[in-house]
Amino acid sequence: MSRNRITQLNYEFKVVYNVRLKTAREHPEDQASKELLALITKHIALFENKIPFTAGQRHSSMSHLLAMITYLGFPSDFFTFAVDDIYGLLNIRLSLPQINNHTFLVTDSGLTAALKDGTETFQHVPTTPAALRRLQAKNPVPAAETFRLLVNTVFTNAIGMPTSEHARRTIPLPEREKGFAGTCTGAYGAMEDQKSGSLHM
Repeated sequence: MSRNRITQLNYEFKVVYNVRLKTAREHPEDQASKELLALITKHIALFENKIPFTAGQRHSSMSHLLAMITYLGFPSDFFTFAVDDIYGLLNIRLSLPQINNHTFLVTDSGLTAALKDGTETFQHVPTTPAALRRLQAKNPVPAAETFRLLVNTVFTNAIGMPTSEHARRTIPLPEREKGFAGTCTGAYGAMEDQKSGSLHM
């Protein structure tokens, strides 16, 4: 099949698909709309288990956890942790624009003391709880990045098992790092959002 023919078929498919999609939006109860939804849902379901906070991800997590219990037995330890998203220094520093590489925000330069003393402003940064919450709400990426760093640090240093969601290898038991409870044979973490909207595990 020639390249021009493939391009033409691709264009025709897009036109037909867009028409069917528009019709389905306008008449969601029609049989054709339901057939289109079933067709799309099949493809979405392939990737849904990687989308956080979806039913597919929850089902995949439960299956994974039950498989681990079947293979390794019941877990011996359970703990939970969360980032201090309001007063976390790294979160505050990542939320503000950096000016240079040798003064505040890059260095602490007294921010910790200002937060402990309860001062309302440190340099140009308002440090009241309400102001810090607004700062986080304006840019949630630093909170998510701080949480990711915390998760990686806890799994690597406290548990002794670096995060390896995509790794398909097994480190021999004698070569594994020890965590707070000795050598870990398996670890699993479930991420949830709190009432404030921040993450905890």
